Amino acid sequence: MFSASNTTGWLAKTIAKDTDCNVSITWSSLEDEISTGNGAARITVNNVVKGTIEVQQGEFTLNVAPYLAVGSNVVKIRVSDVYNNGQTISFNITVADFSISSTFVTTTPFTE
Repeated sequence: MFSASNTTGWLAKTIAKDTDCNVSITWSSLEDEISTGNGAARITVNNVVKGTIEVQQGEFTLNVAPYLAVGSNVVKIRVSDVYNNGQTISFNITVADFSISSTFVTTTPFTE
């Protein structure tokens, strides 16, 4: 029996560029009431596979920020066991890039 659930507490989020974005997933897999061992989490962003990591059963947290681009990102984490039983959890993450600029010249006297 395979089960996985989102324990992050959200499905959609907006973050600033260059900040962490952690997602948490809890999963388990049993065959004949025996744990199937470690599994894999495949990270896909906007339909492009960004990587696969080994994950232990239970809760794991993954910082997906390095895989995100500025703008809208659909992140899918597929957790699967050694028998390829699995489940995909999706997140919608928007990355905002903020900047401030000015034409004010500090070397010129200000008069009103």
